[in-house]
This record gives sequence, C-alpha cells and structure tokens, in this order.
Amino acid sequence: MIGLNKALNVLTFLLAITALVFSILLFNQRNELRDRADKMAETMTDMASRLDEKSGTDVGEEMVTFKKGDPTQKIKDSGSLSWVKYHDSRDPITKSFESWNKYLDAAKEQVDEIMSQRDFLASNIIAMGKEFEMEEVNLPLPAIQNVDTNSYEKVSEKILITAKELRKRDQAMINNFEEFGKIIEHRITAGILKERTLTTNDTGEDVKGEYKYDEPLKNLRTNIGNLKQRTDTYVSTMKQAITNVPKFNWETDFTMIGDELEYTTAMTALENDMTGINEKLIELEKTKIELEETNIKLDETIDQLEISREELNKAEDEIADQKVVIEVLTKKINRLTEKFGGQELADVDKNVEGDIILVNPAWDFAIINLGEKNVQENWELLIKRNDKFIGKMVISKVMKNVAVGEIMHDLKQYSPMVGDTVIFP
Repeated sequence: MIGLNKALNVLTFLLAITALVFSILLFNQRNELRDRADKMAETMTDMASRLDEKSGTDVGEEMVTFKKGDPTQKIKDSGSLSWVKYHDSRDPITKSFESWNKYLDAAKEQVDEIMSQRDFLASNIIAMGKEFEMEEVNLPLPAIQNVDTNSYEKVSEKILITAKELRKRDQAMINNFEEFGKIIEHRITAGILKERTLTTNDTGEDVKGEYKYDEPLKNLRTNIGNLKQRTDTYVSTMKQAITNVPKFNWETDFTMIGDELEYTTAMTALENDMTGINEKLIELEKTKIELEETNIKLDETIDQLEISREELNKAEDEIADQKVVIEVLTKKINRLTEKFGGQELADVDKNVEGDIILVNPAWDFAIINLGEKNVQENWELLIKRNDKFIGKMVISKVMKNVAVGEIMHDLKQYSPMVGDTVIFP
C-alpha cells in the first residue's frame, strides 16, 4: 500500500512537471500568437491608414483600428482589431464572431475598391495610348498591373510626354488658326476652339463634354474655300487679260501666275507690266491732248485756208484785171518803142527810189512806179522792205510812168509785196 502511494506520488509529480512544462510551452505559444496577432493588427491598421491617404476613404480611422497595450502597465489593447473587441463580439447563442468580421470586410472592401481603381486607371492608360496612336503603349493589361515590371511608370511617363506634346501641337494649331483668321479677316479665337459642351449629371454637377470646334472650323474652311475660289478667279482673269492684249509686250509669263513657287516672280513681272501700261496710258493721254490741240490748230488752219482761198480768188480777179492793164500798157510800150526806134533813154537818175505797186506771185512779176525817165529794160533793181533785203528784179518793160520787172528766184529771200521799195544796186 505504501508502495502504491509512492508510485502515485511520483506519477502525480511527473504529471505536475509535465503540466508545468506544457503550461510554460503553452504560455510561450500564446505569447507568440498574441505577438503575431498584434503585429498583424498593427500592419492592417497601418495599411488601412495608408490606403486612406488621398483615397477619400476613412477605413483606417473608423473601421480598422488597433492600439497595442502594455501588460507591464496593465494597459489592455484597444481598437476594432484588439483581442478584447474580438472576444466581446462573440455571439453567446451561435458562438460565432460575425459582428467582428465587418472590420475585416471593411479592409477587404477598401482594397477591392483601390484595386478596381487601379485596374480602371491601367485600362485607361492603355486606351489613352491607343487613342494617341502610341505603338509603344500597346501592352496587355497585366503588364501594367504588375508592380514588378514598373511598366505602368514607363507607360504613364510616355503618355504624359505625348499628352504634353499634343497640347503644344494643339496650341500651335490654334495659334495658327487665329493668324489664318486675321489674314482672311475671319474671326476665330482660342476661346472659341477650346469651348466645350456642358451638361448636368444625375447629381446636378456640371460635366464638360466634347469640344465645340466643328462649327468654327467649318466656317473657317468655308472662308478659305471662298478665298481659294476668289484667288483662282483672279488668276484666271489675269491670264485672260494678258491673252486679250497681245499687242502689249508682256514681261509676265501668265503660266507662272498660278504656280505657288513662281508666283512672286510672276507678280513682280506683272507689277512691272502694270507700270509700263500706266506709262503708256499717260503717254496716250498726253498724245490725246496734243491731238486735240492739233485738231484745234487744224481747224484754225482750215479757217485760215478758207480766208486765204477767198483772198487768192480775189487776187486772181485782180491779176486778171492787171493782165488787161498790162496788155494795154504793152501796146503803149510797143507804140513808144516804134516811135523812138528802140533807142535807150539817156541821162537816167539812178539815185531815184521807187515802190512796188502790183505783185503777181503766180507769174513772178511786179510793177513799179518808175517810168522811162528812171529805168531801162534789162536793168537789175534791188527790192527791200525797210532795212531788210527782199530780193532782185530785172526790168522787162519800161513805160512812161511805170515799169514791169521779173522777180529773180535765185536771190529771193522773202516774197515781195505791194509797198516794198526798189533801188538801184
């Protein structure tokens, strides 16, 4: 009996030692599990808080919280992920912890939303690359979702660069459109091209839609088309004008007028031609004035000719009368000649001057008021008008009081006229 008690005591002692060892091991295991649970709770809380940053969520502030206690200070853990919160959430009937699972579900929902956002952004990055026609962005979605490849950073950088370049290009095009508008006097501004449609969504927020550039650009195209048509008409008209004036020595080559490269040269030549035509017009206007003046003078000359013709007719009548006189005088001269037997008259005073009393330009003779006492036949007399020498005449007939003389052409400087003086050489 005593031996049995000893055996039982030894067995009890061994069981106690085993229990103590198991208790120590279990305590250590419990501490490890608590420590791991605390670290997991702290990590989840930190992750939730970091995911809350710039995400518009408050999971780390409202749902997933944890603050580790200090057993040495007898301070217990706190927060939704603490052991106390977990323990208190146990349903006494169902023995489940369903009410506590909502904190974990909130964390998972937060991750799901951010992952969905990531996938959405990744898909849009690829879509933007395709819209920008960037072959280097033609990647599968997993390639951008995969963090290890860093593809999303490279692709995002390339798309950002492309977007900046596209914006620069668009701005340059808008600036050029404005300049085109000024050149053709068509109002188009950057504000018009950057204006967008505005709608309201279900929440009452204003949403900007498509750019309203169709109508302004359509109007610009129309005006440019009209300008092109007008330019073509100008070119065609200038070509036809050059063709229609073949007598002008055109410097312009009309085949070059519509040539974009040779247009400047053609316009310079055309400008020179226009200057030449203007000079011709000025010359023509001057000639026209001179012609008008000539016509006036011609009219005056015609009037003078009419007067001269009347005077000539009158002179011819006088000549006819004088012929009769000459015939009478000639008969008298002949009778005198027969009477005096053709003897020369002597003792003629050569200092005597006489005057022309009749001139016949058609017959080139003149009658002077010197007779037989002063001149003889074949004598040469000088004709003067004041101090001006007019010419010479040779006496062909001498009568009592007059003499007839022939005007010498070779010495005639002016036409003799009634009243001119005759003198001896």
